[in-house]
Amino acid sequence: MQVRRGDDKVFIQHQQPVAVNPLVLDEDTSGTESDSSDFDVDEMTESFHPGIFNGRAEEDAVEWLKHFENYGAFKGFDENKKLALIKVLLTGNAATWVETFEAADLATFAAFKAAFESRFKSPDMLKYKSAREIFTPKQGNDESADVFIETMRKLAKEIGATVDMTIYAILAGLKPNISNYVTQKKKPATLEELTTHATVAELTTVDQNTAQLQELKDEIKTLSGKIMAAPVMTGNHRVAHRQP
Repeated sequence: MQVRRGDDKVFIQHQQPVAVNPLVLDEDTSGTESDSSDFDVDEMTESFHPGIFNGRAEEDAVEWLKHFENYGAFKGFDENKKLALIKVLLTGNAATWVETFEAADLATFAAFKAAFESRFKSPDMLKYKSAREIFTPKQGNDESADVFIETMRKLAKEIGATVDMTIYAILAGLKPNISNYVTQKKKPATLEELTTHATVAELTTVDQNTAQLQELKDEIKTLSGKIMAAPVMTGNHRVAHRQP
């Protein structure tokens, strides 16, 4: 409040209070702006970590370890951080296994990785599993040809399958309309050629099973409409259905 005298009158001038937001920090006088991008990135990537590993036979130890290493590299973890985190993520059988080691035995991440692969990565078992799976799967109704082919190529790589064997396995698993399109001229010589032809087939041909199923659904819908619209006899009167 300021007091100002003029003539014989006193004027009192009030100053408006300045609202202060307690959530806003004082500006940095150094001229640098605060950057919350690091926090945002951390929040966003928390869902990308590999998750826990139990050591069960159905778990893919190779893929899990690869995912963990990629995550650690992205986060910029050093050896100590990677060792500390990976031990936290091991549960069940895997946690029991790691407790059998002395601290000196797993002093580096390289030593831990070697021990982990020796225990949970079984080349013979993986090859048997991949060899069995590469000749049995079929392309799913909602699975794209590209995704199916990449899955099969991964299985083939694990068992060391030749290109010809991989191509035959993929052709046997693709939807009939796609497989027929790819082989109508000649068998593709490379996996890249197969992928290209399969993608074109997926865009230009129709899966007969899917088409027939859709036709059946349309017929059922039409028949249902006719039934609902037909009059119903009640005694000597005919009562028509009210359309919804």
